[in-house]
Amino acid sequence: MNIGVVFRLLTVFCCVANCCATNSEFAEFANEPVKFFQDNTSRYNWLSDDMKQMLCQLPPLKNTRDRIEKWVTDRQPKSEIDLSLVRNRVKEFYKKLLKDSGDIGDYLIKVVEEAVDKTKFIYEEKKIMGESEFSAVSCGLDDVPPYLRIMSSPGTTFLKPDVKFSKDLGEDEKAIYYEKLVREKFPEYDDRYELKYTGLKRVNDHQVSECVEHVKKPQKICASQPDFKEVDSKERWTEVYENEDREKQDLDIAKAIDEEVRYATSFLFVDDTNFKKYKFADPQDQQKYEDWFSKIQTRFQNPEKVIENFRVQVSYTSIQSAEYWLIHEIAHMIEHAWRLKTKNKTANSNPELFSLYVETKLANHKTIRLWEMYDVLCSNCLAEFLLKKPNPTDMQQPMQSLEKLQLYEHERIEKNADVPKNLQDKDFDEHIYALYNAIKLHEKKLSILEVLKEISIAKPAQLTPQNFPELINYLMN
Repeated sequence: MNIGVVFRLLTVFCCVANCCATNSEFAEFANEPVKFFQDNTSRYNWLSDDMKQMLCQLPPLKNTRDRIEKWVTDRQPKSEIDLSLVRNRVKEFYKKLLKDSGDIGDYLIKVVEEAVDKTKFIYEEKKIMGESEFSAVSCGLDDVPPYLRIMSSPGTTFLKPDVKFSKDLGEDEKAIYYEKLVREKFPEYDDRYELKYTGLKRVNDHQVSECVEHVKKPQKICASQPDFKEVDSKERWTEVYENEDREKQDLDIAKAIDEEVRYATSFLFVDDTNFKKYKFADPQDQQKYEDWFSKIQTRFQNPEKVIENFRVQVSYTSIQSAEYWLIHEIAHMIEHAWRLKTKNKTANSNPELFSLYVETKLANHKTIRLWEMYDVLCSNCLAEFLLKKPNPTDMQQPMQSLEKLQLYEHERIEKNADVPKNLQDKDFDEHIYALYNAIKLHEKKLSILEVLKEISIAKPAQLTPQNFPELINYLMN
């Protein structure tokens, strides 16, 4: 037999063998992800040693599979869900929690009732556990910060190399020539566009071209924005693509403004040396920023308007999930109201400490937080799989048991096949650390107002590989 044919056959056999081995790994992982992680810990070199040790201590998934499956599949038709019942039950929950808390308790109960009534509920058509959001209410364009600009995505113009340029000609001279040539060839790249020569690049196997990037200069979001020199600082802008529809552009701009407003208002609640306002090189830029910052803070610091300035939104699939997420987000509302009313800030950077303390009084919180930890483990394992460039379709069948628990999503895998880093959850969410702190707070047997005060002044309990079994024991019992 021809040696070339033999070589090709061996190559095919090796590929098939490797494929079978990889598929076997998928099945092994899906059967028991914790055991798989324990056996392959060295693969996840982006994780800290402490994180690896904690993930290795998770109970086998088989011990919690039924609990998680019951929660994620608990779904009711929208027509069967009485949201007025949910609102009333949450109000009663907080009345009991805040009773005997004096005038401040009466104020917080009033905040709860108004916030619950104003909560926006969205029924989720897809099969998810539900989710929620607590956010600052932006006044739209009236709140746009001076430095925020619209940036368009860059494009590249390819030009045929000019033979009159020798190899030893300077890059600066090339840049001037090719950028001028682009403006001549494409008059639409007027003074609203910036051009940048990026050098000689291979376009394909047969073509090498001189490249010039073109991008629209940053645009003001609205005419009322002042001129601002440092618009590119720290990448604070909203990116808009040329072919995006207007509705999506408006949504992206609104989200960008909301995020900047949220950052400014957070200074009303956090007193942390690591938490700093933006600093701009130009004194006039800095003054414009300070004026905007002061305007935003003035609007948000009135405790009697906390309901106007903050909002709660809940996505739900059942009465159970609607009630759970509403209680979680109303806890954030209570904490913000209490801090504004009492002028108490906190040095703790974890915003979930109080909401998780409240959450521990709910029956299903243990299942949700266990799921979160398994999700971190599975995401890291899936990221490592994708580093080997498998066919995502090969993963779909073996992973069905994890997909049923929402610990695997085929669309997510396909989307991140070329960027596995997107699946590398380097740490637990703030919820998990706040949950351990909540356990320690319960041991102190504090009143609800004392809990709020304690969170403000005391350093949170730290979760480590050594005390992680204590948290697991709590979640499993």
